[in-house]
Amino acid sequence: MKLLLTLFVPLLICGTVQAKFPAEGLIKTASSGIIKGKAVLMKAEDADLVDSKLAKINSNKFIASMAKKDSGGSWEVNIPNDGEYIIETWYTFPWTASASAQYELKCGSSAPFLWKVPTSGGGAADGGIYHIGRMNLTKGKQTFTLKKKGRDGIYLRYIRLIPAAIFPVVQPGASGKITLLPENCLVTRALAKDVGKFIILSHFNSVSWDIYTKEEGTYTVTTDYAIASAASTLFKIGYSVNDQLTEFTFPGTGGWSRFVKYSPGTLTLPPGKCTLTIKGITSGAETKSVVLTPAP
Repeated sequence: MKLLLTLFVPLLICGTVQAKFPAEGLIKTASSGIIKGKAVLMKAEDADLVDSKLAKINSNKFIASMAKKDSGGSWEVNIPNDGEYIIETWYTFPWTASASAQYELKCGSSAPFLWKVPTSGGGAADGGIYHIGRMNLTKGKQTFTLKKKGRDGIYLRYIRLIPAAIFPVVQPGASGKITLLPENCLVTRALAKDVGKFIILSHFNSVSWDIYTKEEGTYTVTTDYAIASAASTLFKIGYSVNDQLTEFTFPGTGGWSRFVKYSPGTLTLPPGKCTLTIKGITSGAETKSVVLTPAP
């Protein structure tokens, strides 16, 4: 089954419905439309290909046939500012028992990023959006390269570099509640479906948020989620605070469009900044929001 919230978004088993193609340049939150920063988008069809070719899946163009070592592509890009950038990719890597893929990503003089590619599950059309890691980049015109280093090849629709600063540290509102939404989560390995509305995760993927609180406290967790299985079917989803895992049991909701709000238990947040990560344990779910309410 699919999970909510990878973040491991998510907010998944990879779904067959593909996410919307991201806007170039300015990044806006889905809920408010507020401009958060500038991103660099590198589409498959704009790449200078090396021992590779373009292929179409569901009318979308992908770099494919990356069979040889160092095959792949490159783009001439303009990095808007110095700083840390999140690497977002849209790819498909069909599942096989022995699948293994690795790619080197490099931009200008920055240190290369080695991407050990997780399988996307399903077939060639079952890919999605993944945030795979971070790179520190230098402002100015650069050459960004994608090179195959592992055994198997993938299909890549785009690579996007998103300033890490657009993912804010979430703080409590005036009521003390902490509201976690898909548009502000960091997806480590998950399929983002209709970005900003909800995230799909599989039981091997996760999403996370950085949270700041002034004092240690216990919070009731309320999740707005959907799972196709009947309410009599129970699934475990893990919520971890700074890698301290708590497993919660969620009932099915009877359909992927049937969202319910459910409170599986409580979490304790430490004072200061912490990271809350959500991942599937026995399954996944689609999630619109997670609200943490101070326990009385």
